[in-house]
Amino acid sequence: MTGYNHYPWCMCGWCYKSGTNGYSSRIPHSVLEKASALRKLTDFGVTRSWTACFVSPTACPECGEKVFYYQNTHGSRVFFNELGGGWPKHECTDRRRRLPKPKPSELGSLSIRSTGEVREIVELLHQADHNPAIQYKEQYHAEPEILFEVVKVARNGFENSVEAIQIAPQYDTPSYFIFTSAKFSPAPREYFSTHGDKISFFDWISDTGRRFNYRSLTVTSRKVIWLLLEQLRL
Repeated sequence: MTGYNHYPWCMCGWCYKSGTNGYSSRIPHSVLEKASALRKLTDFGVTRSWTACFVSPTACPECGEKVFYYQNTHGSRVFFNELGGGWPKHECTDRRRRLPKPKPSELGSLSIRSTGEVREIVELLHQADHNPAIQYKEQYHAEPEILFEVVKVARNGFENSVEAIQIAPQYDTPSYFIFTSAKFSPAPREYFSTHGDKISFFDWISDTGRRFNYRSLTVTSRKVIWLLLEQLRL
C-alpha cells in the first residue's frame, strides 16, 4: 500500500494514488476550497482522529463527538477516541458510569471505509493542508499505529499465534503474529495495533490497553500455523 521509504501510516498521494504528490496539491487551493475541505473532513471525523481516515466513527450518545464504538462478544462496550496504541477512551466512557447503548445499526464490527472513500479523504486532506498523522503525534506523543482485526487464533501453552487483516491503513493480504501471554488471549473479530516489536490489545478484564512483544511469521511458519488453525477449526 505505502510508497517506497514511506511510513506505514503515510496518507500521501503516492501511497493512495489520489493524483497528488505528497501532502501538497499540484494546484494551490483557495481559502474557500480549504474551508470546504475542512468541513467535510470534520464530518468524516478526520479532524479529531487518525483512525477515522480508515474506519467510520459513530456519534457518542451523550455528547455527540465522533468516537469509535467497540463491543466484545460478551457485550462489554467502550467508546474510544482512537483505536490501538494506548487505547485512549472517550471522556464519557471514562466517567465509569453506564452509557446509553447505541442504535442497533451501530453495533457489531467496526465499519471499515471503502478504498474509494479513503481516497476521497486523502484528496480532502491535501486540499485542507491537514495531516492527521502529525495531529496524532502532537496529541499522543507517539506515531500512529497499524490497526488489525483478528481472524483466527491458535493458543499453545502461553504462546498465541494470530492471523489478522490490516484495516488501518488497509491491506488485503493476511498478516501473522506470535506473542506470549500468561492468561490473555485475543478472540476473532477483536482488534489490535502494532508498532515496532510491540503488539497492543484492549484487555476487557483489566479495562486497559496491554502490550506484548511479538514476532512476525516467516512464509514457512505461516504455512505451519495455517495448518494448525485449520485443524483447530477456528
